[in-house]
Amino acid sequence: MEETLNQIFSRLSVQSMLCGEQRRFLITLDIPDLAEDRATVPFPTVPEARTCHDYLTKGTLSFVQESYDYASDAHHCVKLERWRAVLQAQHRCWRARFELLMNASASDMSGQEIRGSQILQIISVNATILLSTCMSLEQSSFDSHTKHFSNIVSRASLISEWPYCTNAIVTCLAHSSLPAASLLKPRPSFAFEMGVIPPLYFTALKCRDRIIRRQAISLLSTTLPRKEGLWDARTLAKAARHVMNVEEASMQKFETSTRDTESNHSMPAENKRVHDTQILWEHRNNKWVQRVQLTMRPQGLGSGWIYRIEDVPEQGALSVSAGTSKPECTTNLVCSVIGHAPNDLHTRNISTYQTLQHDQRLTSTI
Repeated sequence: MEETLNQIFSRLSVQSMLCGEQRRFLITLDIPDLAEDRATVPFPTVPEARTCHDYLTKGTLSFVQESYDYASDAHHCVKLERWRAVLQAQHRCWRARFELLMNASASDMSGQEIRGSQILQIISVNATILLSTCMSLEQSSFDSHTKHFSNIVSRASLISEWPYCTNAIVTCLAHSSLPAASLLKPRPSFAFEMGVIPPLYFTALKCRDRIIRRQAISLLSTTLPRKEGLWDARTLAKAARHVMNVEEASMQKFETSTRDTESNHSMPAENKRVHDTQILWEHRNNKWVQRVQLTMRPQGLGSGWIYRIEDVPEQGALSVSAGTSKPECTTNLVCSVIGHAPNDLHTRNISTYQTLQHDQRLTSTI
């Protein structure tokens, strides 16, 4: 029981970091289970792989926070690069060991274990992208990870088709054939721990491939559980759709009928991209209105930051006509900051996870 509670609170501490709390863990780079000579040995079980990955995730997030604090320090960057190399090697080892486990045991796993294994692999891919890009000031650094983003969307789509399965349909899962509806358990609307929602939101914000991005937003709009920990998928989907429309405002219309047109694979210019998105709430006319604060650099690297606070339009189906009009906003507060970005988490990539910065009025109602 004590070990189980320790694992639960450990994962909750990770959630607190992803929601903006600046937390430092006492992390050692020496993880025996992820030593290089262990890469050819499969994990014994999925729970053991998860425990190992939890520890690796805390180390990864601690590194990301450290990199944001000291990325401008040339001497410290040398230390950070060595640290990142160790973490990347550990992630490769974890993936190798987990793949061996899946190859040997997938046919004997329960539906719940299959689903959990997919989530673990999604989180692992997400961490790979974050580690690679966290020391870059350019949003275009994410463009080289299109295949990784596609992997996240593909696995999340698989999970959405088979949310909670019985042992009877594991074979169907392995062969990618749709299981009988009668074999599916009811889908819950809430999950205590995070799963696919944060990685899908990360993909929807940072993947500028117009097809993959829309797939991620569509999955966020329909996925169940709708809420994972502090993350509400529908709220995040609306925010991501708004960010997409802002970035693609000057681009050609997205063509749904011919998905392989050149314009559908084009990407927004660097100076049109949103670096950070924070979700805000305002109580107006007896209801809560969702808003976003967007951090941008329209004049390019080295210029001041621009902050836009805008209402998020209420939209139904996923908009496929981005670029035809400016996203609706009732207020556009623009503040030009001269010089470098503030040295905090809200101006860099990790803040794509920091989405639930509700004001005190909303917090007091919970």
